[in-house]
Amino acid sequence: MIYPKGIKKGDTIGIVAPSGPFRATTLGEIENALNDLGYNVKFGESCYGSYKGYLSSEDSIRAKDIEDMFLDKTVDGIFCLRGGYGTLDLIDYNIIKNNPKFFVGFSDITGLHIAFNKYADLVTFHGVMAGTSPKWDEFTYNSLINALNNNVTKFENP
Repeated sequence: MIYPKGIKKGDTIGIVAPSGPFRATTLGEIENALNDLGYNVKFGESCYGSYKGYLSSEDSIRAKDIEDMFLDKTVDGIFCLRGGYGTLDLIDYNIIKNNPKFFVGFSDITGLHIAFNKYADLVTFHGVMAGTSPKWDEFTYNSLINALNNNVTKFENP
């Protein structure tokens, strides 16, 4: 299994939207929340799209967005904006395997977690979506950072 490196202040988080368009808050609010926590943010093309009313972009764009974030040497890890499906058969898993980074999301993202594990031997993280970052409390944030940095021996609710 490939364990990706953790995260530290100043790192760049890539954000992709492997499923639907995001409507709960603005991308600016998400960027501000993550900047306030000490991280740089890079949004993928899929974060800006809307396709057929329920997808962020066409399947090919969403798949390429995931690959591009793994290939981008300035991106240290990847968060999903919200759930995702429809890209599993379009992703080049050798890109993921040869450019391991932490990958976080849940819900429909589970399909990507399973595929990354099976085809790229990558450890991924079933966790909070980037879209909820403006609402993360201290416990949520600390739990996430501990998991990403393989420091999971102690989770205490503040």
